Amino acid sequence: MGHGVLAEYMRLPDSQVARIDAAIDKASASGITCSGSTALNMIRTAGVRTGHTVLVNGASGSAGSVLAQLCKLRALLWSA
Repeated sequence: MGHGVLAEYMRLPDSQVARIDAAIDKASASGITCSGSTALNMIRTAGVRTGHTVLVNGASGSAGSVLAQLCKLRALLWSA
């Protein structure tokens, strides 16, 4: 049994985890952690809300494309 990244099990707060669909393989899902966390941190730091206009410079990159999707999703979810 190791510690840190070598640990077999670890405890995390529920705010730090997300369920993935069983149809998505683990290799594909693992790619979202870095760019997804970065994008989510950016949207939270900027305080993006419904009605805001957001320019994503570099939306073709990994973090930028996730950021654009999160902004769109946030606008859809919060307008309901």
